[in-house]
Amino acid sequence: MRVIAIVLPDLALEVAAPVTAPVSARAPGAVTSRAPRGVVLASRKGMLESEITGNVRLHAVCESARAVGISPGQTLAAARATASDLVVRVVPAEALHAALERIAEAALAFGATASFARGEAGEDTVWVDVTGCAHLFIDAGEERAGEHARAPEELARGLEGEGRLLARLEARVRELGHTCRLALAGGPRVARAVASHGEPGRVVPPGPGRDREALLALPLEALPLEPAQRTTLRRLGVHDVGALARLPRAALGARLGARAGEIMQLLEGDDRAPLSPHVPRRAPSETLELEHGTDSLEALSFVVKTLASRLALRLAGRGVGVVKLTLELALDARLAGGDAVPQRKRCVLTLPTPISHPRELFVVLRARLERTLLPAPVLALTLRADECRARVHVPRSLFEPESQGRRALPLLIAELSAELGDGAVGRHRVERRVEPAAPDDLAEAPQG
Repeated sequence: MRVIAIVLPDLALEVAAPVTAPVSARAPGAVTSRAPRGVVLASRKGMLESEITGNVRLHAVCESARAVGISPGQTLAAARATASDLVVRVVPAEALHAALERIAEAALAFGATASFARGEAGEDTVWVDVTGCAHLFIDAGEERAGEHARAPEELARGLEGEGRLLARLEARVRELGHTCRLALAGGPRVARAVASHGEPGRVVPPGPGRDREALLALPLEALPLEPAQRTTLRRLGVHDVGALARLPRAALGARLGARAGEIMQLLEGDDRAPLSPHVPRRAPSETLELEHGTDSLEALSFVVKTLASRLALRLAGRGVGVVKLTLELALDARLAGGDAVPQRKRCVLTLPTPISHPRELFVVLRARLERTLLPAPVLALTLRADECRARVHVPRSLFEPESQGRRALPLLIAELSAELGDGAVGRHRVERRVEPAAPDDLAEAPQG
């Protein structure tokens, strides 16, 4: 078994970050605030920052907050006593779950099974089972060129392919806007421990005892120990997993408590914990809430582009393209004058061919957005793929020239359909037919 663990240390802070305008749209000389930031998990739905009390504990803090002495688990009153300019955001647990779900679906493009789990600050993790997938990322030309530079057993294990797989998956997660630490090992718990407390981007080679060697070099925080247990072990001079593994097993079991069996297995390098597969929803969707309502086309296009990129990665994980899209705009009806304004405005797009590339999605959505009248500022946007189909990839020929218009035509038709409306654009194929000659005509034709 070969498993990749994706640890997301700043997921709560990234989810809490407000949606801002692109750099080109900001005022000249504008400076981004560098005030320390913290995140509080919402205790109920719709909780606001103004409702936070001083005894609420912080779930996560940024690096600048850590630098002045603020740490996760600290009360808001104590944190504000340390830094009065601390900016606190409220994040619903559903938002963190949605972010993990998005990453897991994007990771399905690299393995057959993906799973995720919520944790304390810095412990949110996504796992991907990539068993048997490493050979898909090996460059045959480079492998032959470096055949004499690498050991034969390394080539047999496919470490080159696993390293490339890990690098591409990391780039995919960072494309979603998340800081991450990845590691690949023979089990999910070992991979998570190496990613969190070891060298990021490390590939633990397969083989007997390799997972155990990687785990023994890590600090005690890599094991599922209680804080009081780690404190007691440090008083005894045990500061890492290797020192813990050298203690007598009989005396060690009494000190580890209820999770002694699990920890004992990890100390022996036995990590056979099963992954709980994530089953994607039928209709993937993405939602972004704006810090302030806006009706600017440039600002809305920036948000739509982000939504299109996120949805495209989820579609790539499923290996499908979308043929029916819904863009839902939540409006601030309080700022509209005159007649009553609906709370939401829906734009449904039916596409003639499946598309999944982020640029193609953005072009189609922007075309519809430009012809949409907004009676009130937009507070939130939701992009949903209502209907998906398998997208057939036609390989390019190496010997026959291919017209660029042949590949551009589906996108052009989709853009015209979005701009002119459903049913206004059709695609027809005209063929020239040659009527066969009648039998009598053939009989009367001159011979020779």
